Amino acid sequence: LLVTVPATEGLGPVIAKANASLESAGLAVAHFDGVVPNPTTDSIAAGAALARGHQADVVVGLGGGSSMDTAKAIAVEATHEGSCWDYLFDKAEPTDRTLPVIAVTTTSGTGSHVTQVAVATDTELRVKSYLCHPVLFPKIAIVDPELVLTAPRQVTAMTGWDAFTHAFEAYVHKNCSPYVALMAREAVGLVAANLPPLLEDLGNLELRTALAWADTLAGLCIANAGVTLPHSVGMAISGRRPHVAHGASLAVVYPAFTRYTWAAAIPQFAAVGRILNPELTAASDEDAAAQCCVEIDLLLQRIGLWLGLDSLGVPAAEFDALAEQSLALPDYRNNPRVATRDEIRIVLDECRARE
Repeated sequence: LLVTVPATEGLGPVIAKANASLESAGLAVAHFDGVVPNPTTDSIAAGAALARGHQADVVVGLGGGSSMDTAKAIAVEATHEGSCWDYLFDKAEPTDRTLPVIAVTTTSGTGSHVTQVAVATDTELRVKSYLCHPVLFPKIAIVDPELVLTAPRQVTAMTGWDAFTHAFEAYVHKNCSPYVALMAREAVGLVAANLPPLLEDLGNLELRTALAWADTLAGLCIANAGVTLPHSVGMAISGRRPHVAHGASLAVVYPAFTRYTWAAAIPQFAAVGRILNPELTAASDEDAAAQCCVEIDLLLQRIGLWLGLDSLGVPAAEFDALAEQSLALPDYRNNPRVATRDEIRIVLDECRARE
């Protein structure tokens, strides 16, 4: 086996326990600790080289979304010609030679343990994209909320917000089904109810369990429907500025995105508005949908993610390039209101600063 883990001291005991368990079962284990946030083609290539040298039969992704995405990309690159970048969603399809992946999640938000997606960044091109194919679904997903207890506050907030966005965007997605809608509404409610108190009580296993379930539901949502405009823009931001965490890139876009979109998805926005604020039950759908934008703002403020592009170190001089890059991924086309490049440019201007 090849075990991919982030280079962090916080997971040391978990990693040691996992390795000891695997080795005691008589398995030969190689340990790749080169996982980086916003996984790069360079880090994935290093892991794939280790997997080939180790003659790995299985890849274990132990950690957050970056570890699991890295494991999936390694599973492809280690068994195919070229690099993982050659097998992006719009390029060649990976085959059944892809190594099986076991996902063990130590955060609650990315949903990668139940999706067919692996995100990667080409740092030379400054482009973030993804592989997407059924062979990338983990064969086994282990979701143990006790493994998430050591997640720091900021990681907890950003990954929890990521889960919210997965559920919300799948709900407004043009391919949403009744099955996805059911899971999405449940996940939105779980995040809204449990993430704010969890950030004040990080060791609360009951709240961690609720977020782990929300994360899993939201992951299933995007595996069956997908995401929309915020992910196209957020991926462009993190691709050009890899220091910006995925959750932060989404948080900065959401206030402008909701106001751009709500009138084109009134039933869905109204339903979420009422989940976030039950007092909207008596309001008309249109009023509840419009107010949903404010309720989402308030949630972002409660979890400490009321962010602007200025505060994230993304200069206005890059907005034109970001708007162009946002059109490179197909997700924006699944938004209820499909944005043009110029409209995305306006959205970015509205994300520049937050009062």
